[in-house]
Amino acid sequence: MGGRDEAGRCVARAFLSLSRALSPVLFAGDGRWIVKDREDGQNCNNWHWTTKNISSHVNETLSAALQAAGVFPSDGLLAGCKIKSAETTGEASVNNRKGRTFLIYELVMNLKWEGEVVDADGKKLETAKGSMKLPDISAECLDDLEVEFETKQRGSALSEAMRKQGTRCVKDAIQKTIQGLQEEVTANAAKEKTAAQSLPAGVTPS
Repeated sequence: MGGRDEAGRCVARAFLSLSRALSPVLFAGDGRWIVKDREDGQNCNNWHWTTKNISSHVNETLSAALQAAGVFPSDGLLAGCKIKSAETTGEASVNNRKGRTFLIYELVMNLKWEGEVVDADGKKLETAKGSMKLPDISAECLDDLEVEFETKQRGSALSEAMRKQGTRCVKDAIQKTIQGLQEEVTANAAKEKTAAQSLPAGVTPS
């Protein structure tokens, strides 16, 4: 399965690169594409391909979301657990093509977690800590994220709860954050389109 998944991602990336390279040729006769020939110089309805790098914003947003409260349930073995640190690296961009706006991203996340289990009197029964790495956060893998889990307390009740339930919580938090980022870029594109349409003829957006 891993080989087929990687092959599929390679094909998708190759197709994306090819489409970017061929777009000026394929649409050379389309008035919406040839921005330089338009008197107003506008990219009509985002018809041709535009890309904006938002890597810093996406990386910071994901890292902050994983360190926020509420990633793990407030009851059960994970109630006393938290993400101690989260670092996201990689590239992300907003892409516009034929009036459609979408988010492209290839990210890696490394995080450290720690937790404890206490009894009704507040007595500490168990402690554990460890790390997780998500080596491929991308649109192709978002529904089935790989998590590399490490801990020195492997086999304990708390570490097993984190390995099974905690990793699912982390994946859910990432998926929800990515969904929110996609909604954000779509909303921003709609605002920019409305603003551009309201400008007088011959005036280009700044």
